[in-house]
Amino acid sequence: MLKSTDMIEIFKQKSTLAILLTSLVISTFIGIIISLTILNTDSKASGTNKLGSNLILATGGTARLSEWDQKIEGQNWEEIQPLTLNEATKLKWEKEPECVPNVGYYSKKSDNSKSIEPYSLIFDNNEKVIGIYMVSEKEQQPPWQKMQTTGPFRNPHWGIHIFFTPPPTSCQ
Repeated sequence: MLKSTDMIEIFKQKSTLAILLTSLVISTFIGIIISLTILNTDSKASGTNKLGSNLILATGGTARLSEWDQKIEGQNWEEIQPLTLNEATKLKWEKEPECVPNVGYYSKKSDNSKSIEPYSLIFDNNEKVIGIYMVSEKEQQPPWQKMQTTGPFRNPHWGIHIFFTPPPTSCQ
């Protein structure tokens, strides 16, 4: 039979365990709330482009096995693109004067060569890059579309719009 002192001892052990578990749960909850609050209130992220600090266009190159099972790689290409019109202007990009509804402002790189880049950065009214327009003279599979004059591209071509943010308010 249990004595009253044994019962008191069992009660003390259970209350200590309950206090420890409650403290652990509360501490974990507070830690999660604090970390979520800190991660979601980054002042830089809310004031600038929320997608990140870099836009990089890159090709993956080609990889194939040779006759002797040696790996042969093609050329890789990558280029960091500007995220604002100010940065783009420094890199010789020119924004088209007219805003295209549901798209934005197309742009082109203005260098002295006769070749035009096979893409156009698309800006919104806040002069931030909201997308990119890719161009090909060769026929492409859907979702690419056969286009006539589009932005700085005056000849028929195949094109695809890729938006990072919704474009409908880009001209407002």
